[in-house]
Amino acid sequence: MLMREIGKINRCAIYFIEQHLSGTGLSGCHLNFVINICKNPGITQEQLAKKIYIDKSRVTRQLAFLEENGYVDRNQSEADKRSMAVYPTDKMLELYPKVCSVAKEWRRYLTEELSEEEITFFESILERVSEKAQAYLDKREAKK
Repeated sequence: MLMREIGKINRCAIYFIEQHLSGTGLSGCHLNFVINICKNPGITQEQLAKKIYIDKSRVTRQLAFLEENGYVDRNQSEADKRSMAVYPTDKMLELYPKVCSVAKEWRRYLTEELSEEEITFFESILERVSEKAQAYLDKREAKK
């Protein structure tokens, strides 16, 4: 039941985001890309994949789309010549405040009928569950 409900919330969030970002060419899956690239200019593709828990090939495809549409620039990393560093373009930086606003609006909508105490409790539980999920992936990566 937990996975079903989390999946349902995620699918609804993607629909909400797409509605509010219509006309930008971005889909709901790009929200995490925009936020993480704007907060971490020069992040490598591999770091981005780990940060948003998406496989490297999907990150590469989404970054190619973002680059083709003028949202990011990818350059060889200065620190590691084998890696590609990702930078937001002015187009992405202009969109960034709207993306943050949409994310806040979705959170506000979801929690509008909850008390501050319920929101705090709910977020703490989600954080603990998320940390447990992250620990699983970290153990899996360590075995490689």
